[in-house]
Amino acid sequence: MDQFSVAIVGGTGNLGGALALRLGAPGVRIIIGSRDEAKAKNAVDTLKQNCAPAKCSVRPIKRRSKAPTSW
Repeated sequence: MDQFSVAIVGGTGNLGGALALRLGAPGVRIIIGSRDEAKAKNAVDTLKQNCAPAKCSVRPIKRRSKAPTSW
């Protein structure tokens, strides 16, 4: 599974965290995306503690512009 990478945007929430644990267990490389870097680092630490072979990294997500309010 070393050849696979999965980016999880919102990986600090319940669903994203559970998905990261599930995919990280067999050795898939996990990239946690979050607007809150501290939460993302905490999620990576949790993942590394619970999935020994997990390969994780943090990618901060920055808002570049607001979404349009009307189409």
